[in-house]
Amino acid sequence: MITPGSTIGILGGGQLGRMLILAGRHLGYRFHVFEPSGPCPAGMVADQEVNAPYSNQAALRAFAAGVDVITLEFENIPAPVLDSLSAIKPVLPGSQILHICQHRQREKDFLKANHLPCVPFEYADSAQSLKAAIHTIGFPCVIKTAAFGYDGKGQIKLHSATDAADTESLWNRLERPPRVVVEQWIHHCGEFSVICARKANGSKSTFPMAENVHLNHILHASIVPARTTDAIQQAGKALAEQIADILDVVGLIAVE
Repeated sequence: MITPGSTIGILGGGQLGRMLILAGRHLGYRFHVFEPSGPCPAGMVADQEVNAPYSNQAALRAFAAGVDVITLEFENIPAPVLDSLSAIKPVLPGSQILHICQHRQREKDFLKANHLPCVPFEYADSAQSLKAAIHTIGFPCVIKTAAFGYDGKGQIKLHSATDAADTESLWNRLERPPRVVVEQWIHHCGEFSVICARKANGSKSTFPMAENVHLNHILHASIVPARTTDAIQQAGKALAEQIADILDVVGLIAVE
């Protein structure tokens, strides 16, 4: 257990890190933030902010030496960074979880391999293979870059075969990524999320299901508890806990 008064290191300096710090202050923790570009939102409320690239091993070692435990506030951190830091201080969650969750192909392969709910999908690594993937999935569908896409970025929805006539242009619009995922478009009532906290001993606790409202593909508001049935809330809770157990998460995981 990390007792109050300890220093928590955070990789990433965005708004989630800032909220973590503001909540942790009331519990008596100190915080150091490692963020390549600064000043950053989390660093503004941290005890210390380190601005250096993730490739700077000396800066990473110095950062690790000044904290008691390390966590991360978003997924776009090179997984090898966690491996190197974990040799110095505990890093939670670990690099294998990050490796899966930061890449849509690996994420969907994980879901499919563990028989967890997942939309039908195909992969593509070129304009030519994109054409085949779209043909297999059908319409409507959505193309998503496998890495670094968020808030609607790196995504193109296709309504009909007319939209997919020129896959070379689609590939260029996505800035010629190494790989994309093509998903079947599913009409849904909304986005709902459950955050599960899991300890190393396997004990878990979940926050009430949140209903997420988006404007222009960007989260605008979250309503808690979600305006849905008890059955759906219990199913979401069970799914989040199941995924946390399979991944052996120590920390938090959100399932949306």
